[in-house]
Amino acid sequence: MVQVKCPICLMKMANYKIILCLKLATVIRSSWCAQHMFMTSSIHLAKLLNFQIMAIISIYKCILWPLKMSRSAEALGLLKMRKTSRSPQNLKRFFANKSGVAAIEFALIFPLLILILFACVELYGHFSAVRKIAKVTASLADIVAQSRSITEEQLKALNPLAKSLMQPLDSEEMTYTITSIRQADDIKTPKLIWEHKQSPSTSKISLGGNGKCKEYTNAGNKKFPPNQDVIFVNIKFTYDSLFKNYIGGPTVYEDNMIAIPRASATVILIDKSGNKLSKCS
Repeated sequence: MVQVKCPICLMKMANYKIILCLKLATVIRSSWCAQHMFMTSSIHLAKLLNFQIMAIISIYKCILWPLKMSRSAEALGLLKMRKTSRSPQNLKRFFANKSGVAAIEFALIFPLLILILFACVELYGHFSAVRKIAKVTASLADIVAQSRSITEEQLKALNPLAKSLMQPLDSEEMTYTITSIRQADDIKTPKLIWEHKQSPSTSKISLGGNGKCKEYTNAGNKKFPPNQDVIFVNIKFTYDSLFKNYIGGPTVYEDNMIAIPRASATVILIDKSGNKLSKCS
């Protein structure tokens, strides 16, 4: 390894040599000739030493000092590398090392956080669908129950309202029925007066007949108030999940509501001329 001294040390050594030469000149100057010759040689020696010092300083600044600094930097980097590198050979030190614990914990928890985020998005979609279906059901039942009579065109006009209430969900996945039902008592089967079925593409009106009203068989286990005509609204909505390819789907939600007519005993279905369409009893 090259041993290099700093420029200040070299200057001090050169000055020390010059002082020694001058002291030697004062001791041996016994004659004028000897004094003249020695002083001349001392001056030349000082100039030579000064030139050598300047040359050494230039070489040190241009070559040796950058070389020393680069080697020092390499040695320092290697030393840091050796200090920071951990070898698993010493198991006790390896397992006791706690550097990077936060990064490892985050790497372990991150997939769970992503799953929780997706679960929250999925649950919000389902809750939103259920809430909007309930809102549409209540709105349709309340509007029809407030009327004394209603036409087929008015029933069809309720479809845009239902779609607007379902936004931003896809209303094309929604179907609903609005039915006027007559319940004689708790034992007898409910009777159909009229029914309006609305799907994304079609709408259909079904009548109970001109004589005795037909039995209503789509009520399931639903119980209606006895001796009362009611408006029964049933809605079905198919919810497509964002992650249906992974968790399965789609999911079908259903809601229904019973509303008692407010303005009259029953809501009559009429045509454009005002003639009663359902004449069953």
